[in-house]
Amino acid sequence: MVNLTIIILLILLLIVQKIILLNEETLILLCFLLFSIASIQKFSGLFSQELISKNQNLELKLQTLFKKQFKVLSLYAKRKNNIKGLLNNFKNLKKHFLDLIIVISSILPLYKQDQLAKTWPKSFLFAERIENQSIKFVSLLISEKLLTIVILKCFYLKNFNISYFNCLQKISMQELIQLTLGELTKKSEYR
Repeated sequence: MVNLTIIILLILLLIVQKIILLNEETLILLCFLLFSIASIQKFSGLFSQELISKNQNLELKLQTLFKKQFKVLSLYAKRKNNIKGLLNNFKNLKKHFLDLIIVISSILPLYKQDQLAKTWPKSFLFAERIENQSIKFVSLLISEKLLTIVILKCFYLKNFNISYFNCLQKISMQELIQLTLGELTKKSEYR
């Protein structure tokens, strides 16, 4: 309260000396300052109690938040340790898998050889049978086609008077005679 009176006396002195001019703005500023000072002195107890209660609430919230953060961090640390164990398990699994691959790669060629030894003879027999059947079939087809050609050629020679066919028949006869004579002379030379 003493401070307030000193301030009021100082302001009055400045006004009397005309250092501070009294106008509307100055009066409004003066009233606002006096109101602020009076409200701080009167209501400071209420404000401090309110701030203390808010401070306590904030402390409780921060403590619960820190507890939750601690729980999360401890779970993270456990999971991290679990991940390390999981990585070790994967390394062991890799080692076992490589061992399995080595064993299988050593056994697989022998197994494949056995399987081939069982199946290839059957496949070869089957292929040989198919080859024989296809040779017979192709030879039958060729002989039928040749027979048809010969029959058609004879038909054309008899029914149509085409000089080309006559010429071919004469050339074929000459070739046949030459081949027959050539074979006969070769046989007589060998004897």
